[in-house]
Amino acid sequence: MDVEAWLRRVTVPGSIWYLKRLSANDTQQSGSHQAGPYIPKNVMFALFPALNRPSERNPDHFFDLVVDSSAAPIETHARAVWYNNALDGNRAGRRNEIRITRLGGARSPLLDVENTGALAVFAFQGTTRQSSAHSCRVWVCRGGDEEDLVEHHWGAVEPGQRALGGLREPSEHSSTRSALLA
Repeated sequence: MDVEAWLRRVTVPGSIWYLKRLSANDTQQSGSHQAGPYIPKNVMFALFPALNRPSERNPDHFFDLVVDSSAAPIETHARAVWYNNALDGNRAGRRNEIRITRLGGARSPLLDVENTGALAVFAFQGTTRQSSAHSCRVWVCRGGDEEDLVEHHWGAVEPGQRALGGLREPSEHSSTRSALLA
């Protein structure tokens, strides 16, 4: 499947899109302790309201995730986890971030150091204002042509770019143009 066919396939009512360039910490190129894509808390709390439990240490939520850009899709039961030890007053605790983990190990394009800087597209599905997303389809662009096609729909996605607005759900009439960039 190519990225254009994938975009058509995963554009369904209720999808929430999130785009980012994978950082060295995301792919573990930097040697960080925890690998997996970082996504800002406000986005993850909107996608997974059950994560917003600040009194609990490292609350998490599991959901189905499929990386479709691989030769054979990689299916996992991923974990969204809020590493929040900075909130408990522990002087050693400095983390206050949400990452997606349990991505299938080294075979996952999301953790491949060769994909550091690559554009990743996350299509969260099944989200409503009252409930969490039940699944996510992911495409990690495999070169400039795929990135150009995706950026044609959404505009340029620069490394380190942060959210440009609230979550917006694509409507039947808006095609694939609604997105949250980071």
